[in-house]
Amino acid sequence: MGSGNASFVSHTAVTPKELRVWNIDNNSLNIQSRLHHTENITTFAMAANGMLILTGSADDSLKIWNHQGHLTQVLVGHEGKVTSCAISADERTVVSGAVDKKIFLWEVSTGNTLFVLNARAPLSCVEITADGSVAFSADEEGWLETWSVQRGTLLSSFNSHRPIVSLLSSSDASRLILKLPGCAQLPILCLHNTPAGQYKAERRRSARNPSITSINSTTNEKKDSTSSNPSETIPSSKGAPPKPTAPRPTFDKLERSKSRLSIAVEKEKSSVHGGVSISGSVPPVTGSKTCSIL
Repeated sequence: MGSGNASFVSHTAVTPKELRVWNIDNNSLNIQSRLHHTENITTFAMAANGMLILTGSADDSLKIWNHQGHLTQVLVGHEGKVTSCAISADERTVVSGAVDKKIFLWEVSTGNTLFVLNARAPLSCVEITADGSVAFSADEEGWLETWSVQRGTLLSSFNSHRPIVSLLSSSDASRLILKLPGCAQLPILCLHNTPAGQYKAERRRSARNPSITSINSTTNEKKDSTSSNPSETIPSSKGAPPKPTAPRPTFDKLERSKSRLSIAVEKEKSSVHGGVSISGSVPPVTGSKTCSIL
């Protein structure tokens, strides 16, 4: 944490009301600062750059410290032991949960409460995305809920049917990893259409646009070359069925696979019936309706 020499924090049962910040300098380990609460410290978190430390305690409060161990904010509002806390990477927003079934969203710069959200049971863990746009909460009844930090509204909910010990979120909130008690696996949840990481999503969509444009431009070039050739005659459109458009290059492999499958089916039927082919057309292979072309 911090810049310069390496540092880390520790919390032990010997000093449950104290969080120690250690500094490693010249191969020696020294205590840089001590962070205190009036009751046992139950949870703590650090910003991504290590400049801020967040602590929660059984005294119903949270405290924000800088990397030098100086107290910058005291967050008071919970009516029970704070069980979990998290701070966004931009150091602007804090989320906390407690046994009072309340989820608090705090503003780091002022220490003011942004929103107070109601959970179904005492909170076991909370998390927030890197950009501070989406918060997550998990309670002792197994409910995992997603919240909009900007609006303070519920985005989605999921029940794991067992308590959730801890959770981790990807930077764009598209993936969640859960830790469940007595479970040897780590469930991974996929979320869609969350407000987090919208800028990255826009960049990905814009990066795919040239490929679509190139397909359209190729089709237009073929049309222009056909219309510019005077030796070719254009049939009259009166009474004639509309000319089918050429398949996209994306579906060329699909058409070839259809023909190969038809030949394989005919060969199989001929081998079963002694080399005599059975009349009748092979039903066409239909494409899957569950796939979407991006």
